[in-house]
Amino acid sequence: MRLLDFRLTGFAQHHDTRLTFATDSPSLIIGPNESGKSHLLSALIGVLFGMPDWKRNVPWEGDGLMCGELRFEADEGTITLVRHFSENQVVVSVDGHTIYRGRGLPGRKTPEDEKYQAMLARW
Repeated sequence: MRLLDFRLTGFAQHHDTRLTFATDSPSLIIGPNESGKSHLLSALIGVLFGMPDWKRNVPWEGDGLMCGELRFEADEGTITLVRHFSENQVVVSVDGHTIYRGRGLPGRKTPEDEKYQAMLARW
């Protein structure tokens, strides 16, 4: 798996933040205290695994979408995960074709969640 980019909308102090990951060197998140570095990392993990306590990260200003989008490359192609935090829903697309739509939460044993967990393990 190779991370390509990450977009965070309406999450704590992040109104619309985009990160592009370096292709040939480590990516670092650098900024002053209280600039949102920890929120970015929490949201990135939340996109992959869900965020049951999303209310702790409501937008500081306005009514945000509370959405994270992660794009990465894997053996199947370019994969996009779009997580709507307040709805605890994730949509997975491979090369623009939706292959999964559901909650995708760890620790749940529904067929829907097990399918998502199997995809994560494969990537």
